[in-house]
Amino acid sequence: MIRILVVDDHVLVRRGLIELLQRLPDPVEFGEAGTAAAAITLAFGERWDVVLLDLGLPDRHGLDVLRELHAARPQLPILILTMFPEDQLALRVLEIGAAGYLTKESAPEELMRAVERVMAGHKYLSPAMAQAVADGLGGHPGGAFAAQAAGLIAFTVGAHFAERDEAGREAGVVGVGLHCLRRRVDDAL
Repeated sequence: MIRILVVDDHVLVRRGLIELLQRLPDPVEFGEAGTAAAAITLAFGERWDVVLLDLGLPDRHGLDVLRELHAARPQLPILILTMFPEDQLALRVLEIGAAGYLTKESAPEELMRAVERVMAGHKYLSPAMAQAVADGLGGHPGGAFAAQAAGLIAFTVGAHFAERDEAGREAGVVGVGLHCLRRRVDDAL
């Protein structure tokens, strides 16, 4: 039996993911967590085959949870599933220890592929992000790595100023700040 821990602060998202993942070919048992504290307690208290982790949690940032889980259980595949575009964080979370990165805009079939791939011991990036990484290997300043650095800086500063305020994010407060900051970082690179 496959055991999947679904970590997201929105109950409807967790339940939707569980419904989708019940279509996997093997039987699946699920755990759910809506906070970082609950995720860490469940992750350390039981055996899991994969963790689906959102970055926007109410009590701690998902990157902190990723670091802690990866440090304690480096073999546990952690698939990041978030609203932030891949070009902002995908490579960074892979460096920290994630097995893959998927946006919440992804098709259900892509989620299934990603889960199966990380459970098989592989890394997962969407085909578009994999192509962007390959294009950036030429080393030109405007490549994928410059965009990754700009996105990480913008995300970190934006998250700090928004203090993970979901209402602020929904109202576009972070988006405006990130856009301006990212443009300035891109110009500097």
